[in-house]
This record gives sequence, C-alpha cells and structure tokens, in this order.
Amino acid sequence: LALNSACSLMRQVGSALDFAHANKVIHRDLKPANIMITPQGSAKVMDFGLAHQVSMTVAKLTRAESWGTPPYMAPEQELGEVSRESDMYSLGVMLYEVATGKLPFPGPNYLAQKREMRFTVPSLAAPELPKGLDDILLRALSADPKLRFHSAAEFVQALDAVGGSSPKA
Repeated sequence: LALNSACSLMRQVGSALDFAHANKVIHRDLKPANIMITPQGSAKVMDFGLAHQVSMTVAKLTRAESWGTPPYMAPEQELGEVSRESDMYSLGVMLYEVATGKLPFPGPNYLAQKREMRFTVPSLAAPELPKGLDDILLRALSADPKLRFHSAAEFVQALDAVGGSSPKA
C-alpha cells in the first residue's frame, strides 16, 4: 500500500486497539487476516478469540498462554507474557508488511530473529519509503516492550509526522 493508505489503515486498527486496551482487553492475535475492510473502506478488527482480559491494568506485563500467529507475535508473547505493547508490536509488523510487501521476520526461528532485531529497514526494502519510517519501525519492533509505542494513538502520531496523511476533519 502507499504510505498514506497504510497510515489510514493503521489509524483505524489503532483506534480499535486503543478502545480494547481502554477496556482492559489485549487482542493477542493481530494480523492482516483479522482485519476486514468494509465496502465503504472502514477497517474492522476481528477475532478477539485469543484476546486476554487483564484484571489489573493493561500497562502491566501479564502471564498468559503463548497463542497467536508467530510472524506477528511479540517476542515476550512467544514466552507467554502479554501487554498492550505486544499488540503494538503486532501493529508494527502489519505496517512493515503493508508498506514493504514482506514480513520483517520470515522465520523459521522467529524468536531469535525478533530478539536480535534482524530485519531489513523499510527504506532499504522499499526505497520509496521515507527514512523516518525506519525509526518508527525500529521502535515498534523493539525486542524490549518498554521501548515500544505504548498506545496506538502514539504510534499513529509518529506515522503522521513522517508523511502519513492526517485524518480528515
């Protein structure tokens, strides 16, 4: 997708994630197959079947079963810990994929690739992308959840600053 289309998609998905997180729900299986686009162009986040209800706070890392789709799972999620930053990681993987046409971590050893952050920066994978996107995805795909975006609104704001179109008023 063009960057402005990718940003529009991330904005809509991010809005759904922020709503879920505000209600103490972590999706845990965010991936393109769980995003449906209506005929009017609205993105809908589907399949909260693996979602995890957080009893205390979504800011806290919570132990949970390790379920999800490996290419989109945060490294800590593969080890059974989830937080809203785990969903932000998955959002970063989706952005990388829609912007470059490739997954950042192709496997088969996903966890090692993610922990070592072995991926091609987007501006090298797709030279038409702005270099500012590299910094966003380095942060979004950080192996350390504390270094990632803490909300989708924060993620989208960074995207808008590097060339994604802002929402229409």
